Amino acid sequence: MLGDPHPHLLALPFAIAALAFAWLLLTLGRLHDGESLLRRDGLRIAAAGWFIGALYAMNSWDLPTYLLIALLALALGTASMALRDRLLAGALLVASAIAPWIPFSVHFETPARPVASGLAGALGEVPVIGGVLGSIGSYQGERTSPQEYFAVFGFMYPFAILLIVLEAWRRRDGVLAARARARGSTWQADPLMQRFAIVTAVLCLVGSLVVPAPLLVICGLPVIMVWLLIDRDFRVTGANVALVLYAIAMIMTLVPEFFYLSDIYGSRMNTVFKVYYQVWLLMAVATALTVIVLWRAARHHVAVRVAVPATVTAIVALGLVYPVVGGRQWLEWRAPDRVWHGVDGLAYLRHEQGGLYAGEYAAIAWLWEHAGADDVILTAGGGEWSNELGR
Repeated sequence: MLGDPHPHLLALPFAIAALAFAWLLLTLGRLHDGESLLRRDGLRIAAAGWFIGALYAMNSWDLPTYLLIALLALALGTASMALRDRLLAGALLVASAIAPWIPFSVHFETPARPVASGLAGALGEVPVIGGVLGSIGSYQGERTSPQEYFAVFGFMYPFAILLIVLEAWRRRDGVLAARARARGSTWQADPLMQRFAIVTAVLCLVGSLVVPAPLLVICGLPVIMVWLLIDRDFRVTGANVALVLYAIAMIMTLVPEFFYLSDIYGSRMNTVFKVYYQVWLLMAVATALTVIVLWRAARHHVAVRVAVPATVTAIVALGLVYPVVGGRQWLEWRAPDRVWHGVDGLAYLRHEQGGLYAGEYAAIAWLWEHAGADDVILTAGGGEWSNELGR
């Protein structure tokens, strides 16, 4: 719509591929007696790290998120293996994500700007990542409202809640105890974990009122529920993968409520923008998995098997309305008295604002006619966002 292919947009398919690599690490499988994890899967782990590391050169915001997801997947996928093998595999993943891209990293100048504080100054001295660490500021302004949050994630959030409710019913104490008896063992809820969850939930409720920060309830409480559900059943299933992706996405949503990365804008705007791109992708993938889980769970309920595809169809149809309505509103705002000039990319220079840019058009036309392939254009330096300077 905007004709503005920024890196955070172009990197989306690569971020999806990074999730595929995380799935590979989650499903490495058990080792046979005497088998080495690095000898068997070292190349796969290194390939995953190499690919995920490339995200830093495409869209630097993506690397921390997807590298942490890959490390979590590797930790869960190798849970039954020796600690030494797991640590070596994690080190290989991180090293292969960093080392191949050092030629880019050492020359890359982040647009982040240091925050004026003693702690930020000390963190700024840390090699390689000091510039970013020293640019993290605390946010004290108005927090995201429920209306703003659901305007972006309103289609996906209900599916997260439905999945949490479904899995809470499936993993209630009686069911888990019966499963344990069938395996010849016993099961009992961890009272310490439950008390910790209750205390954390109370803190979220109090914080949402005191700060105030509504997302502490909207996102914090579902994350606590996911933690309890995974603690009760941590098998690799579609439901658990979706739950973990939802939890990561909601935790990430809470970050810009309290912290932001200082840049040329001097506000949290860019942090919200870039983090929400990642959250949107993680929640979208989780919702796709959730639809499958709900469909399978409803195989004996005709009403639910009708409601799930009907809801998904409605969401997709409503989503397709946006490009039509948004595109028209954008044009009405930018040029309400526009005259269509075909696909001439320079036409706006001649016609916009009564020919205000006709001189620029004439300069471009002259260059097009007279400049040679080896000619060099000398321009004045100027602001990154200004139409006047540097032209």
